[in-house]
Amino acid sequence: MYSHNLFWQTNEQSEQNVYAIISNYLSSMNTQDIQKLCEQFGKSMVKSVLVNKYKKMYSKGYISYNGIDIPLSGTYNHNKMYKQLNGVINDY
Repeated sequence: MYSHNLFWQTNEQSEQNVYAIISNYLSSMNTQDIQKLCEQFGKSMVKSVLVNKYKKMYSKGYISYNGIDIPLSGTYNHNKMYKQLNGVINDY
């Protein structure tokens, strides 16, 4: 069981792809949720989504947060949050 329900809420039939689910839970930065993702979808899949997510952010050059664009510098794999999430995945 995840700490929060980040799955889409709808009364109609819908599809949510695995990438979106993993990406949403990575954003929560909850260690137990990330470990659950590794258990459910595999460590390599979760790591792949993490790398892709951060590469996309850094290719844009900024991250938008509450309407504020925050510039990014350096490379994605030196980002503090990336390293923390990658560490949780590697420790699984």
